[in-house]
Amino acid sequence: MDEADEKFNVLEFAYNATMYAAGMRQEWKDTLVSCLVYNLILILAVLFFRKIAQLSMKRDYFYEIIAAFSFGVCHYTEELMFRAFGYYGMFPMVVVNQVIFQKLNRRHGENAMIVAEEFVTGRVGDEDCLAVLSLQFAGALFCSFFFIVTAQDVFLKTKPLGCLFKYTKPLPIVMLCDFLGGLALRVLLELFQGRIISIAVIYAFLFTIGHAAIGVPVAHPVLSVAKAPECWTMVYELLPNLCLHIFSTLSGWLFLPYACQIRTTLRSMWAQKFEKDEVKRIAREKAEKQEQDAKLKKALKAEQQAIDAENRRRNQELRSRNSRRK
Repeated sequence: MDEADEKFNVLEFAYNATMYAAGMRQEWKDTLVSCLVYNLILILAVLFFRKIAQLSMKRDYFYEIIAAFSFGVCHYTEELMFRAFGYYGMFPMVVVNQVIFQKLNRRHGENAMIVAEEFVTGRVGDEDCLAVLSLQFAGALFCSFFFIVTAQDVFLKTKPLGCLFKYTKPLPIVMLCDFLGGLALRVLLELFQGRIISIAVIYAFLFTIGHAAIGVPVAHPVLSVAKAPECWTMVYELLPNLCLHIFSTLSGWLFLPYACQIRTTLRSMWAQKFEKDEVKRIAREKAEKQEQDAKLKKALKAEQQAIDAENRRRNQELRSRNSRRK
């Protein structure tokens, strides 16, 4: 009986292991299919809304909402990959998402810290800066409604993931990690600016490290807001954490320009637009001044010609009088 029981236990273990492996393979397959379909839907949505936004005179502002929304929503697939494959699945998913949506959004939805620094240093207009920051956070908040709707979709086989913005370490450690994340992101973006794949790898590295260290990806406040769709029931804990996260990350980002007096070479599309507008404004003012100077010269010339004509007329009259006297 002991030998029979042992054989039965071995067979039972083998059966359970086989069923577990089959279940895991099915779960992995469902996860990959869900991520693929989810991203395809999101890509089509981005293209569709960008087409609609082209009809507006303020299309760049609408593009900011669309970009923040797309970058925020795609984090759902990253979390799905993390639940199924761990960080081995999360890291490449972040890279893929960043590459795809950086190309689709065409520099819209850039990290809000770049725009915030440009606002502080005066390299971008106040109106543009405040509008961009407000629209990016609005796009991130809109992710909440999208998550709630799509999380119940049976076709995608997704399920609510719960609150994704939850710290796993004490606040001092969290603030230190956020500070270092902002500092590291600034340095790395300075080195690899303009290289989409390199930037995607940088974000994947920082997001993965932050997720592993404190439970929340570091270095991108807007995307952190987008990761809190189901945290509103714990709003009294969420809002202070978000404020600390934004403050710590921005402090790390601004450490180099203020503590070390190192100016950034990074330029957001809004700063470049502001600089182009400034160049156009200066050129327009110069042209207007030249036109005014030309008009003034023309008026002075006409006035001088009138004076000369009057002088000639008087001289002619004087000569005619003198000739009659003779």
